[in-house]
Amino acid sequence: MNAGRRLRILRRMRGWTQEELASGIASIAHLSNMENGKSEISDYYISKFASKLGVSPEFLRGDDPPSLTEEYDEVIPEFNEALILYNLQTADALRPRVEALAEQIANIDKKVNAYRLMATYHIRRRKLEDAKTWLEKMDWWIDEGISLYTKMLALRTKGTYAFYRGDYITAYDYFCAALEITHHLPIDVEVAYVHYNMASVLDRMKKDNREILYYWTKFYEIAQLLGRWYEMGVAQLALAVIHMRYRDLLACETCLRAAQQILSRFESPYLQGYLHFNMGSLLIKKNMHEQGVAKYREAIKILQQHGYEIDSLRIYLALAQHYQEIGDVLNLRNSTKEGIRLAKQLNLLVEQYDLQVYLAMAEQALGNDDRTQKLLQEALAFYAQHNYREQAAQTAEKIGDLFHGKRKYKEAAKYYKLATTFQKGGTVE
Repeated sequence: MNAGRRLRILRRMRGWTQEELASGIASIAHLSNMENGKSEISDYYISKFASKLGVSPEFLRGDDPPSLTEEYDEVIPEFNEALILYNLQTADALRPRVEALAEQIANIDKKVNAYRLMATYHIRRRKLEDAKTWLEKMDWWIDEGISLYTKMLALRTKGTYAFYRGDYITAYDYFCAALEITHHLPIDVEVAYVHYNMASVLDRMKKDNREILYYWTKFYEIAQLLGRWYEMGVAQLALAVIHMRYRDLLACETCLRAAQQILSRFESPYLQGYLHFNMGSLLIKKNMHEQGVAKYREAIKILQQHGYEIDSLRIYLALAQHYQEIGDVLNLRNSTKEGIRLAKQLNLLVEQYDLQVYLAMAEQALGNDDRTQKLLQEALAFYAQHNYREQAAQTAEKIGDLFHGKRKYKEAAKYYKLATTFQKGGTVE
């Protein structure tokens, strides 16, 4: 990327017109020619424009001092590995240095990588608006000059952002594009994680378990080839879930034992929490309900004690589903209230309203129809406003059922129609 392209990107990032940047330095026509590569940019103009834009002349030229390159090569791999391992304490400590590097580094591949890692960090912390800001910065610098590898990383990160936004179709498209690029790349851990991403998004889209199984198996095979024990443990946990869906509880138990053995090599409270979560699910499948719930509670405790409160909300949702399935209304109400309080503290609205729908079901079972209606309508309003169509359709249908039970057929028909609209991909003003 030449200095002219950098000049144009920096100007546009700041929202400046050519007139505003050129003022006091050069004519608009001359600046336009420099940005378009029709005129060489002399050292005089490099110095003047760099000063006005608040960057170094070396940055405009695309030159990185050796000290900056050395710091990048030291910090970025450690930060990346911390994010992969969900070691958020280490990531927190390194974040300021990575943030500075992302802004200072001139090499385009390194810059895009640093931006996407900052986005990934905020995704891990579920600060999606902050992640969006870093992705927007990243997009400014992506051009035909970046490597295929960097392009694959950028696509993966954009897909991950869409995934956590609940936009699984967009996430799937990004992951498919990244997967296509991997066919032209040597195998490494990032290539392995493209298969992880594919399995995860297909799971959320409720696709065929055989296709999901294929990608988890590929993830495991690549991890095994690379000698990446952590990823092998992650894959075994995921494979256990797939076998559980097939009701092959023996295979599920085998995978969980393998995961437990592998993960004993690591001090990873994050994965230990999920291991207990999956063990609890297996016990529940075996109709050992009390033991299963105890494992769920243990998983919540492990995750919350080590700063993974966000991830513990997934287990509150599993608890709610379990209590609803067995008709334990009081525990359903109590556990959902507990989870909602945590979701509110963390300002995680999707999880808050997902749990609120379960709370509404508990209130309905207790005969509190007015409270049920209020809770469901609040959830529906949120889902509709933020275009969470699947949840909106399910919630609208529940409200329709509530009115139908009251023999308010006109109101019921209204919400059934809403549910159909959302199911067909429509939106409601």
